[in-house]
Amino acid sequence: MRKRLLSMFYALSYYLGIIAFFYWINRKKQRVLVYHNVIPDQLWDDTFHLVTSIRESTFRKHLALISKRFRFSGRLDERGTVMFTFDDGYRCARIAAGVLEEYSTTGLFFMPVDNIGSERPLWIDKIMLWFSYVPDDVYEIGGTRYSLTSREERAIGYTNYCNRMYEEYRLYTPLLWLEELDAFYPFRFLYGNIPMELYSLRFTGLSVGEISILKERGHKFGGHSSHHDILSLLDRDELRDDFIRSSDLVTRDVVNTAIYAYPFGHFRDVSPEVIAECEKSMYTHAFMNEDVKSPTPYTRPRLNLGNSFNRYELEARLSGYHQFLKNIYIWTL
Repeated sequence: MRKRLLSMFYALSYYLGIIAFFYWINRKKQRVLVYHNVIPDQLWDDTFHLVTSIRESTFRKHLALISKRFRFSGRLDERGTVMFTFDDGYRCARIAAGVLEEYSTTGLFFMPVDNIGSERPLWIDKIMLWFSYVPDDVYEIGGTRYSLTSREERAIGYTNYCNRMYEEYRLYTPLLWLEELDAFYPFRFLYGNIPMELYSLRFTGLSVGEISILKERGHKFGGHSSHHDILSLLDRDELRDDFIRSSDLVTRDVVNTAIYAYPFGHFRDVSPEVIAECEKSMYTHAFMNEDVKSPTPYTRPRLNLGNSFNRYELEARLSGYHQFLKNIYIWTL
């Protein structure tokens, strides 16, 4: 009901010319969009882990709408343009790159060191995989009861499980969290439930060769940490080591731009200590996954359009109207 009312509100705002007004006042701004995984429609099965992904057909609809409003650019700070960025570096990046090339533009792909040529997902996606494919049941994990018998329950369970990492940050060791889940239902029993082609695109990292091919086609690659850790939960030495290892990708020409994206990228994940360490690294700019009221080179905002297509909501987000309402708390958006 709430989403329907919000959609109606945005539609009314569109036809009243309010959204057009926000396009005009923000006409000189560059929009930097963030996506993760673009998945071919024939492989889309609505499993929970696809919450961070977008159907290829929906991604194409996004581009068709955006192209009517903006020029596309692969360069940072070109006024009045839209730039496309993608996090995590799974092999489905090739799908996104191909679609962008149809519009004669390129993408900026942020690559964690651990995902280069990896045949296993990043630890956070491995947790998401477990919550997506574990058999329907009620699980007692870490003193918390998780009922996982529907997609909605799996989403809630995953969120609650990940929130424990922030609440028990002194115990933040991803390997231990994976071992805890494995003890309740082994990962090795889950892999057979995932279609091979989907697994190859969604949970397998780009190889060095694939990265080189995409770079030859004009696409850019930036840093995205070593292990995709929650950087704000690392101690000082761990944080420094993470940026040193990630920065090495710049010196080795694995990435071809000195632009970084913080893993997860929300305010609770990017502490002042994380920003200070990034400033000391070889990276010259860094992106959040949030709107930032007073951005700096190391706290640049990005806009997430979501994984569905609702014209009026997209227009509201692209114009800046959605964020305006959120900032003044007219609506909890």
